[in-house]
Amino acid sequence: MPYGALTSPPSPRAQVADLPSVVATLLDAGERPYQLSLNPAEGRRDVASPQQDLSFGIGTIFCDDPDGNVVEFVDVTKGIFASTNYKLEAA
Repeated sequence: MPYGALTSPPSPRAQVADLPSVVATLLDAGERPYQLSLNPAEGRRDVASPQQDLSFGIGTIFCDDPDGNVVEFVDVTKGIFASTNYKLEAA
């Protein structure tokens, strides 16, 4: 299959305020988060620590769920998906 060819709908995106916290939660749960490059030669990079540089690819985190679906985590405060209207509200 050609790189970038979709055979199914795009992955769902979860907008988050802090990617390192998401990485920590995924790793604590035994999941294997990763990042993808837009360049097929660079491929995939596993994320092994919340302190790891998360700027690889477009700076989002992916994780496969138990059913084989891919979920993408997007930091709404930075990167290409940053919202200029985003304000973190206190819980």
